[in-house]
Amino acid sequence: MGNLEQEMKLLAVTLTGQEADIIPDSLEDICHFIAENYKAPAEVPFEQVTAPADAAAENPTKAEFDGLIAKLKEAKIFK
Repeated sequence: MGNLEQEMKLLAVTLTGQEADIIPDSLEDICHFIAENYKAPAEVPFEQVTAPADAAAENPTKAEFDGLIAKLKEAKIFK
């Protein structure tokens, strides 16, 4: 089993709460296992917030960037 399969197996353990020894070894089978056994958390750790406005030009201004960071903090994605 390769590194990617090992990491996906660890992810499957985290997402499903199942023991690693019952999770299949092939990447495709691991993905199917996750899809069939994923348990969503009862409480979502993020809050939905209104997105900041799109940048007015190709390169965002400092104020636009700071607005994005503020929204990420408001959503509790950043501290």
